[in-house]
Amino acid sequence: MGDSPCKGCQKRVVGCKSTCADLLVYKVLKQPEREQIEMERRKHALIESDRECRINHMQSAKVAEKSPTRCRKR
Repeated sequence: MGDSPCKGCQKRVVGCKSTCADLLVYKVLKQPEREQIEMERRKHALIESDRECRINHMQSAKVAEKSPTRCRKR
């Protein structure tokens, strides 16, 4: 978002971002790109979270497997 219309704007004043037509058009045009990036971030975070959960579960499963009191009826 380094190509924002606010950068170097001569009409810039306090609070103009809520009424600036150029900025509103810019946000509408960039919305699909931003949604795609956010979806990729969420997907990556979900994959990493799942991976961490599986690793942590396997570490505790190894301890449980060696336990003398584990269930042997399987």
